[in-house]
Amino acid sequence: TMFLTAGPILENDRIAGVVVVSTPLVQYLKAIQSEALAQVTLYDPTGAAIGSTFAADNAELAFNGGEPGTRETITLFGREYELCYGQLKVRGEELGWYSVGLPTSFITSAQGTTRARLGTMFAVGALLILGIGIYMARAITQPLLRLVRSAVQLGGGDLTARADVHSRDEVGVLARTFNEMAGRLERQHLATLGALVSAIDARDPYTRGHSVRVGHLSMDLGREMGMDRGQLHYLQVGGYLHDIGKIGIRDAVLLKPGTLTPEEREIVEQHPLIGLDILSHIELPPEVRAIVGQHHEKLDGSGYPFGIGDAEL
Repeated sequence: TMFLTAGPILENDRIAGVVVVSTPLVQYLKAIQSEALAQVTLYDPTGAAIGSTFAADNAELAFNGGEPGTRETITLFGREYELCYGQLKVRGEELGWYSVGLPTSFITSAQGTTRARLGTMFAVGALLILGIGIYMARAITQPLLRLVRSAVQLGGGDLTARADVHSRDEVGVLARTFNEMAGRLERQHLATLGALVSAIDARDPYTRGHSVRVGHLSMDLGREMGMDRGQLHYLQVGGYLHDIGKIGIRDAVLLKPGTLTPEEREIVEQHPLIGLDILSHIELPPEVRAIVGQHHEKLDGSGYPFGIGDAEL
């Protein structure tokens, strides 16, 4: 018997797909049995037993229906057990029934000492079942929600998004596949950018390979500063694209040997703005745009094109 949980994959606040995860119910029953003071059985809405900590055949444990709080005495393996039934709810949804069973000999002994102890045991059983529902919901939905959040981040353009799920069940397999896919997308994205900027740099033999080197050096510096994976990615992409605006500078000025005239210098100093204009129709993080537009600014405010100082930088 499998426990199924479904979760939506959202893109721009719209449902783009659904992830369905199945986990053997026996995994949860083993966890319950290791903690429970009583035998626990789970039933589907029709009363058929779908899993139990009893070693009996499920047909012997069938629930014939009733109201929450119904009690019943059954004999298993030559020993009498008293069962108390209740509705099984997970995240507010009624999924079926459960029963908590104690040997009648234990109950009789408890009644011989104090009825309060019996009430306590059943209260513990009820709390245990409540805990089971919470445990089952969290054990399945939390990894699934982490995977969905990572998928939304990737869909929003964050190619560094990875699902922090390491379980060995279906969710774990799905998360590893997602991470491999995201890694390939990131590598392909960077390779494409590298080829593009290398073609631009090739116009000027003096700057051949310059942008790719800036991207790598920027990432190395960020790594030494303790930046996270996302920030390092922005540094690398920003380094690759920082001089893309030079594609809008004519060769007569860009490749001119010797000293530039004031007018030519002014043209060259427009390349950060040209770069921002080129990238204005592309979805890029603001961190990358800042690198493209401000990589010639100086702390004393004497840089270009905006002339901003240390406070703004």
